[in-house]
Amino acid sequence: RAYLRHCFHMNEIIGLRMITLHNVYYYMELMRRIRQGVTDGNLEELLKEVEVTGPPLAGRQE
Repeated sequence: RAYLRHCFHMNEIIGLRMITLHNVYYYMELMRRIRQGVTDGNLEELLKEVEVTGPPLAGRQE
């Protein structure tokens, strides 16, 4: 995480690329879960969960 932050603040291309890959993975996984929710019939439950948890935030301490 520290290296990613360093790369981002130093405007290194690798930092931007890694953030982009993370974001693409996040949205692909979210769409997979949404499709599965539609198939399983529990989309409303999933949407409530996603609304409460939301996407990972930059700088959030875990």
